[in-house]
Amino acid sequence: MIAAVTREARFVVITAVIVAAAVIGFYLLAQHIRSGLAERPHVANIKQQLRALAAGQAAYRSQHHTYAGDVIRVWVPAKDNSAQGVRLRIIAADSSGYMAEGRSDGWDGRCVLATGRSAGDSLPPGQPVCSRD
Repeated sequence: MIAAVTREARFVVITAVIVAAAVIGFYLLAQHIRSGLAERPHVANIKQQLRALAAGQAAYRSQHHTYAGDVIRVWVPAKDNSAQGVRLRIIAADSSGYMAEGRSDGWDGRCVLATGRSAGDSLPPGQPVCSRD
């Protein structure tokens, strides 16, 4: 009789642990999905503004034979407020390339765009790469 109780108790404990682990796992998965969905529009907006900056840099380079080191020379925020909360800065710029960074008030990560010598293995030329801080 004692052995039967022990088996039942073990079964209950093991079942409770499995159920608790499953609940915790589903909770963490839901949090991950929720945060990914919440940051998606901010990341897309930063990328859009970095691409606009890249177009401005291309036009600036065709006239001045170098890339601009100041954001204000090559990027004007859109009139439709789509750039609201987005902050861009040029990290480095010269005649052979540039690197720019974009951040958003609504997201704690950053996106980086590089061309020329500033690009490399982890930064494909002209493609924004984003990560959380």
